[in-house]
Amino acid sequence: MLKSAFVKVLTVAALVAAPLALTPSTASAAPTVNNFQIPIVWNPGIFGICGALYYCVRTPTVTTGETPGTVTFPVISANGNGANFMHWRNLGTGAVGGAEVPYSQSVSVFTGVGPVVLSMTNGAEIIAGTGVFWVP
Repeated sequence: MLKSAFVKVLTVAALVAAPLALTPSTASAAPTVNNFQIPIVWNPGIFGICGALYYCVRTPTVTTGETPGTVTFPVISANGNGANFMHWRNLGTGAVGGAEVPYSQSVSVFTGVGPVVLSMTNGAEIIAGTGVFWVP
């Protein structure tokens, strides 16, 4: 009798779980703003003053989840001249790439889905800004 009840419970559980397991997931990731774990640090030169130590420090950000497999860099300064240089590697697929990121434009880069390492430089950096993010 106990064995019969156990078989019935397992059968009902399998019938309920099968449609749930076979239904494709329709959930999508909401856009997420991610801060780099290591900020970019650079020397602005003889006439640039950013702080007490005469070094500039900025933590780059990226947005993930707007489009699958894509990372978006926001506008840094609407009237800014110049650009940063971004280098990336998808740790899941091994794909690599790079892009110039102007201060006055947002730039989207297809990196693919998975864990991605990003490195941001500007040509005068002492420490490259670096971040590791999951790209949905």
